[in-house]
Amino acid sequence: LLFGRANPCGKLAETFPLKPSDVLSDQWFPGSNRQVQYREGLFVGYRYFDAADASVLFPFGHGLSYTQFDYEALALSHKSFEQGSELLVSLKLTNTGSVPGAEVVQLYVGSRKPTLHSPPQALRAFAKVMLQPGETRDVTLRLDDTAFALFDIGRGTWVVEPGEVEIRVGASSRDIRLTQTLSTYSSQHPSKPPNDSAPIGFDDQLIGSDPVFSAGLGKPIPPPESSRPFHSNSSLNEIAETWLGNKIRSRVVTQFKDQMGVAGADETINKMFEEVAGNMPLRAMVLFSGGKLSFKSLNVLLAVLNGNVFRAMRLLVTPASRS
Repeated sequence: LLFGRANPCGKLAETFPLKPSDVLSDQWFPGSNRQVQYREGLFVGYRYFDAADASVLFPFGHGLSYTQFDYEALALSHKSFEQGSELLVSLKLTNTGSVPGAEVVQLYVGSRKPTLHSPPQALRAFAKVMLQPGETRDVTLRLDDTAFALFDIGRGTWVVEPGEVEIRVGASSRDIRLTQTLSTYSSQHPSKPPNDSAPIGFDDQLIGSDPVFSAGLGKPIPPPESSRPFHSNSSLNEIAETWLGNKIRSRVVTQFKDQMGVAGADETINKMFEEVAGNMPLRAMVLFSGGKLSFKSLNVLLAVLNGNVFRAMRLLVTPASRS
């Protein structure tokens, strides 16, 4: 690749932001105790950056090449699309450079005035085409109902919304070369009355906000679950907030790294295995102890960690259940 003996042709499967805080989910991750809120909804990756019209370092679908490609003669098999039918999208692709190369032709579909909640555009088809210098090839992409359907929460099903959509073909989500408008027809109509305003959550200031997230859940946002009282599904990291739990965590993590043979590894490897062990539920210690730790012993430990000394003593003198 460095000397030009091979030509790169890969495309990015994700968007590279300018900084981590530009990613919509950044402000809600890694989350709180036992709760990670998935607030992006449909606006994941390039869908959010397109909706917010935000600058990015490298867009979704971007890739480099030692040659160049021309897109021309975009044609649709029909001027309109009816639910249950098929649409063929064709174009001519030419390698205008001096070396062989492959291009990934990407087709995005975007609704003009969507009634249903949806991103500005979504990748619906793509094709990788290898071309010699100066070669032109016809490229055809097929679209069916799934390319135009949006999920109607009110109906609980996928609906092809009547209206106009734009067929966009290009080299990335931000490098659209050809566009055409297509009318869509369907016997199904969205459950939400049409209006001229953008769907709720489309505004980049609203995406992921409490009102939008709560509306998507269909209920108030639940509060994070408390780490107390500790139980068998509590992690080593959670019990480490107590003096005894911290001692147990340190010992288990050390033994875990010794067993995995990474005790003397570099800091990054050590940190990774510490996180793996630290997020391990306490019940896993019983399963991986080889019989050295029983569930009864774990229950005694949990009682002590929860400050219930009398329960711990009662468990110690109670015969273990055989069930």
